[in-house]
Amino acid sequence: MNKTLISLLALGTMIATPALAQTAESIFIPSQSETEYLARDLLIGAKVHNDEGKIIGDVEDVVLNDWNRVEGVVMGTGGFLGMAEKKVGVKLSALKFKEVDGKTVVSLPGEEGQWSGATGYVHDQLERVLPERMAEYEFYFAGPPPMSQAIQELLMIGHQVPFGQIHFDRFF
Repeated sequence: MNKTLISLLALGTMIATPALAQTAESIFIPSQSETEYLARDLLIGAKVHNDEGKIIGDVEDVVLNDWNRVEGVVMGTGGFLGMAEKKVGVKLSALKFKEVDGKTVVSLPGEEGQWSGATGYVHDQLERVLPERMAEYEFYFAGPPPMSQAIQELLMIGHQVPFGQIHFDRFF
């Protein structure tokens, strides 16, 4: 019985030794190198531009493969004030990264006409995506004065939304 117990203890020690042999160097990353970046610093929230420099969406999440490597990103495109926005998966290899004035700019080069998101003025897009009976809702928005004025006119004149239901902030 004692020989069996000693044998089991010796076997347990041999099995546990490799786990105990791990060092901090094999577990932790000592520092971030110049070729490494955090997704939240470079990708998440980044505005994505087309060939002409126009913002066509923003990166909302990353897509990992079965080896936990970044395969692509989820972009939010089109829409207004969170309404009618489409989520689009884009391969990381399709995105281009470049430094402009010390900032990283993300672009999605493509052929002309490839973009399928909303284009034009915000108030025109708003007219397309909002419900018909707009006077039943409160409206909140922010933007430059010409956009704010156009949205106010659309709501108050075009759809008889009372001024008290329209809340906005202009920025220059």
